[in-house]
Order: sequence, then structure tokens, then C-alpha cells
Amino acid sequence: MSTSEKRTPSIYSAVTVYSEGKAEGQADLHAERPNQGSNMSAFFNIVCVIAGTGALSLPNALAAGGWIGAGILILSMFMSIYTGMLIIRCIYYNGHTRLASYQEIGQHAFGKVGLWTVWFFHSSIILGVSVMYFILSGTEIESMAKGKVGLSDTAWIWICCSVVSIPFVLMKTLKEVSLLRYEYEETVQNMKLN
Repeated sequence: MSTSEKRTPSIYSAVTVYSEGKAEGQADLHAERPNQGSNMSAFFNIVCVIAGTGALSLPNALAAGGWIGAGILILSMFMSIYTGMLIIRCIYYNGHTRLASYQEIGQHAFGKVGLWTVWFFHSSIILGVSVMYFILSGTEIESMAKGKVGLSDTAWIWICCSVVSIPFVLMKTLKEVSLLRYEYEETVQNMKLN
């Protein structure tokens, strides 16, 4: 395809241009980055998260929500697909550079205000989800161990924080952290057998 031809912009236009051939001075927009992990590792991590938290709780949520819950689930699916397409479009916004973070997307869209706004909300979500996970796991373990072990909710929450956080603190990169999924899968299998 010659550079003089006009093309209709789409979310895949930057990817298409670079997959046809990389000219000199153009950035490499491929998603595979050998030093930072692989696509297969990302796939397995996403499957573990979805199978562990979303898919296992879905039947109970649908039973409690009924048809309205199913409609909201389908609406959420379409909203997720649409926002994913928007994120891809923003990441490859000019076809020459690939933005590396949500903060960069905010900065290119709205300047410094966008950078700091996105940083605040992104950090709040990351921190909030982690705290909610620790609280939920601690209270659930306490309810399962009630009568067997005499520890409070707070003690179980701190135990969960330690068990989950210490390996993450000791690992240098997310590539090493992804290896923990094998230990996680083995632990889940052992819990199912008991």
C-alpha cells in the first residue's frame, strides 16, 4: 500500500500499517516483548483471574439477579468490548508511537490535567481492589475456620496480606510473578480435593 493512498481510520489502522512493513525510523508496535513476559503468560494470568473470581461466582450472581441481572451482564459485555476498542485506538493514536500507560493516554488527550486525573483514578482503583481483595479473603477464611482456629477477622486479613504481598515484594519483574500461578493452581486443586 502506498503512502499516498487514503485510508479510513479504524482501531486497527496503526497495527495494519506496521504489519505490512516497518519503514526506517518507525517504532515497533508489536505486543510481544520478550524481556517483559510473553503473550502466553499474559493469557494464562487472565484466565486464572477470570476463572478464579468471575466465572465461579457467575451462576450465583445470575440466580440472584434473574433476567435483569442477565441483561446487565450482556450490557457490561458490550461496554467492555467498546471500551477495549477505545483503549486500543488511544494507544495507537497517531500511528507513529505506542503509548505505554493510561497516564500517557490521559496526557495526550487532556494535557497535564488528564495525566494527573488518570493517575489519581488508576492508582485509587489499583489500591482499592487490592485492599478489597485482602478484606474479602480474610473475612471468608475467618468464616470457614470459625470454631477451628481462634483468630479474628483482622488477624486473617493480615495473614492474607502477608501471604499474597511478600512474594510480590520479593520479585523483581512481573515475569517472575507470573510463575506463581503454578503454585496458585496447585493450591486451588488441593483445596478442591479436601
